[in-house]
Amino acid sequence: MKSFDFCVVGNIFFDTIQMLDTYKTGVSNLGHGAKVDLGGTINTVRCLLELCDKQTVFLSSVVGDDDIGAMALKVLSDMKKENSSFDYDVKKVSGLTTSAIVLCETETQPRSSVVNWGVCREHDSFYLPPAKWYHFMYLDTLDGITKNHFTSLPTDSIISMDMCLSSHSKKQKDNILKLLEHVDYGIVSEDSALSITNEKVEIYSAMSLENKLRKAAVVHSPKGSCVSTGETQHMVYNNVIKNTKINVLGAGDAFAASFIYNTLDSENDIKHNTKAAHEYATDFILRDK
Repeated sequence: MKSFDFCVVGNIFFDTIQMLDTYKTGVSNLGHGAKVDLGGTINTVRCLLELCDKQTVFLSSVVGDDDIGAMALKVLSDMKKENSSFDYDVKKVSGLTTSAIVLCETETQPRSSVVNWGVCREHDSFYLPPAKWYHFMYLDTLDGITKNHFTSLPTDSIISMDMCLSSHSKKQKDNILKLLEHVDYGIVSEDSALSITNEKVEIYSAMSLENKLRKAAVVHSPKGSCVSTGETQHMVYNNVIKNTKINVLGAGDAFAASFIYNTLDSENDIKHNTKAAHEYATDFILRDK
């Protein structure tokens, strides 16, 4: 059985992206560009492939038997042809593929979305080949994932996760917190971290998450990250982009990709890896996407 350096597990999104300066409710807003693209795990995998030299990357997901699912499978087939270091197992099942309408406000830089969750959210049968590092993307939207998925992985592998939701029900919180004891690294946005831990301050949310995790928590935002490794807690500051209209969509995916790429071979320098992740994510969103 072929093994990989990285295995990314989770949803593939079909994003309809609308750029505008600022969004106001109850009025007609002037847009300045729109596009469609595949995101989620595909975005993280693309970033990993860009970062990797000789490392191999695997994607495990599920799509519906709709036109979006067919598009995703075509894109993945093309990616495999173009990258010998990439492979995937994406099952097609009856139902819809996850889709989202995304509003990117380029002046104030918030990102809002309306998500229609598809078949991947409830799926419980992902192919997980041998790998050095498994990243469960948007774990709080993978309702079919249980502790058995984690305990079946090679004991010497590293496991990380991130989250998607900015608000969680009590049931969701309880389920996620139980799973964290099987996870090494939590790479979590500030709003998800505050919600899942019921904390009000970012560093306390990082400490609370780290108490559940096996190694460390990184709670990130555009201004920087709070890092808790159990032994130490510290801030990693980021250069905030000002006076520039930018589309921040995908920044969190790029951040996670850089962090796990650098940490695979350097677990002893989490602070440096977090700084490098901010730099890579900043570079990613400043590109003409």
